[in-house]
Amino acid sequence: MTSYLLGSNALVEFVLADKSSSDAFKDWVASLTAQDDLFASEISLGEIRWTVEVEMSPLDRDAWRHQLETSIPQRFGANLLSFRGEAVRRWGLIRLLEADGSPLPAEETQIIAQALADDLVLVGPKKAVHALCGVEVFDPLEGSPWP
Repeated sequence: MTSYLLGSNALVEFVLADKSSSDAFKDWVASLTAQDDLFASEISLGEIRWTVEVEMSPLDRDAWRHQLETSIPQRFGANLLSFRGEAVRRWGLIRLLEADGSPLPAEETQIIAQALADDLVLVGPKKAVHALCGVEVFDPLEGSPWP
């Protein structure tokens, strides 16, 4: 049994699974067993919401608003994680780390803190910041570019 936290890119792929998702991602989702748990974070909902409002056409925007406000919360229920408690404490410490003399990106480190606090494997593209923070990452696209 493995418990996974879908990063923002992975959550988008999960939502698009029947439409334009990559075959590798679809295969990974199909391989999950009843004992595996999928989680999403409200942090990802905020990241995706920004993209929806800034970069999408009005038609796509309406469809994604429905996903963010209704479909995703219903699908994940109790597995939609709020950013609080231990995740916030860990995030404060992670933000002390630096890469190349620069602070780490806030949204990325929030997702990392959420995964660490809840002992979840983060799903998404692997980045140098993940190793720096010590979070386990699973990349179902195995280094291929994410859509």
